[in-house]
Amino acid sequence: MATNSPARTPSAVGDTEAPVRPGIYLDHDDGIGAFLVVGQDSVSFGRMTADGSEPKVLQTIGRGLAFGPSPSFRLVVKHDMMELYVNDYLMNLKRFNWNGRLGVIGGAGLWPTRLDVWQSR
Repeated sequence: MATNSPARTPSAVGDTEAPVRPGIYLDHDDGIGAFLVVGQDSVSFGRMTADGSEPKVLQTIGRGLAFGPSPSFRLVVKHDMMELYVNDYLMNLKRFNWNGRLGVIGGAGLWPTRLDVWQSR
């Protein structure tokens, strides 16, 4: 489902008009996947289509921490478990299904400046 408007990700439950924030998209192989987006002081988890449309926040977690203008985040995945760390603080732990493909959510100057990938064997 292509759109002419810029991609959007929600900033709070029910907010579907927030500007794009940095994050990760985890594909389910059916055109729908999960996303994790990093805000100034919280992380939102939800579902959206692979093209970034129809985002729906399922959970927003804040830890009372300000992440700063350039937060670093690390995603650890093993089988059906996922952990997201922002500035080395555990922000989200989830069980989920995915097909191994992931995408980087960014835009408007919010693209990662460094991306490292490791695979455990």
